[in-house]
Amino acid sequence: DRVARFFAGIAAKRSRLYTDAAPVLARRLTLNGLPGLLSLGADGALQTLSVEIAAGRVVAVYMTRNPHKLAHLRAYLPENAPAPPS
Repeated sequence: DRVARFFAGIAAKRSRLYTDAAPVLARRLTLNGLPGLLSLGADGALQTLSVEIAAGRVVAVYMTRNPHKLAHLRAYLPENAPAPPS
């Protein structure tokens, strides 16, 4: 939970500096058994970030932006979410 809040904070700070990069939506969820974050860009592109934790420490960070691998996660978005880029 602390790690997800940390990355959400980074995203919020980045969006204040680069307004064109602000995510439209960010949602915490479990990805492949790991705590993660699903974000949706203004252009409709999805991105996931998950962290692997062992002995209370982050040992790996995984990020995915491949639209084919993330298409099934659109089910977690509101119906009025921006469409994916074509």
